[in-house]
Amino acid sequence: MGFTEPPQSPAALVVSYTTVSPLPPGEPDGGLFSVALSRGSPRVGVTHHLALWSPDFPQDANTLTSCGRPADSSAGVPGYAVFTSPCTFLRTCSLGSTLVLILLPPSQGKTPATSGPPVDVDGLSLPALTHPRERVLDALIRLSSGQPGRARRVLGLTSNQQGDVERNQLLREAPAQAAAHTYSGVVYDALGYASLGKVAQRRINSWVLVFSALWGAVHLDDAIPAYRLSGDVKLSRLGSLQQFWRRPLEQALTESAGGGPILDLRSGTYAKMWVPNASLSEQVVVGRVLQQMPDGSHKVVSHHNKATKGRLVRALAEQTNAPQSVSALVAAIDSLGVKTHLHERTPGKPWQLDIIVGKL
Repeated sequence: MGFTEPPQSPAALVVSYTTVSPLPPGEPDGGLFSVALSRGSPRVGVTHHLALWSPDFPQDANTLTSCGRPADSSAGVPGYAVFTSPCTFLRTCSLGSTLVLILLPPSQGKTPATSGPPVDVDGLSLPALTHPRERVLDALIRLSSGQPGRARRVLGLTSNQQGDVERNQLLREAPAQAAAHTYSGVVYDALGYASLGKVAQRRINSWVLVFSALWGAVHLDDAIPAYRLSGDVKLSRLGSLQQFWRRPLEQALTESAGGGPILDLRSGTYAKMWVPNASLSEQVVVGRVLQQMPDGSHKVVSHHNKATKGRLVRALAEQTNAPQSVSALVAAIDSLGVKTHLHERTPGKPWQLDIIVGKL
């Protein structure tokens, strides 16, 4: 496997499975990244392997990447990865490495795609979730296609929201678009994905996992349709979705997490879908946004709390350096001009971080 501009493969013998092709115009040393598969071979879990440097791929002696760095290079800042290489833009680099993960809740409101192909459940990231995704999708379509009143009751909707029920009926046929454009609530408006630069968007695509009652968790570049399903719903034959997703998400997150920090900004409903096990808990930092009041006390303000989380994720993505440890993550948040308080960690439990802002 390498980074090169390959001649055409012998069509009768192999198929080229393109993972990223090509890198965006204007990026230095761009090319084609592919894996040749013999016909009839099972799908290769490329996302489960580090992408290593090929001897024929140009390197910068001062480059430090999430996939590793040249043996003779001492560049970089301790605790951080510096984004200077095309390798940074491949999600395969982050898996099994020390890049940060940021966990977000979904938005209640969704923006439907106006055109495009339907969702490809098999093609979504975190393939360990494919089967449970299919089960929840089937159950939601079945519920929404039945008696309208019952569907609304189960989903917690009013008669004025019948359109959301009808949209759920067509989830397999509806056009899909990147989750970054589908989710449209306060967090995502404040994050402002569309106005980010290309490099920051790629970091966001790699770092952020959005928890979802329907999909389990998705990256922001996963193409999904608009849907209506909250994490506190119980579906026939599946029961509580918070309970349903725990085991699949434990497997998926264990496979996806590297050695870097995991910033958990989920709301309470979605925090119940995945609780880090003892082996991951020391990497997890649960962030809580508090407003400092005039009398010096601290208070949670729900709407502004969501907006602050979105702005925080945006600011982290726009920084030059990516934090690769809990201490580096806290330092990165501190550098944004907010106060933080990292509580003493209870063994076997995640870190608790208060993010204190004076003006939301």
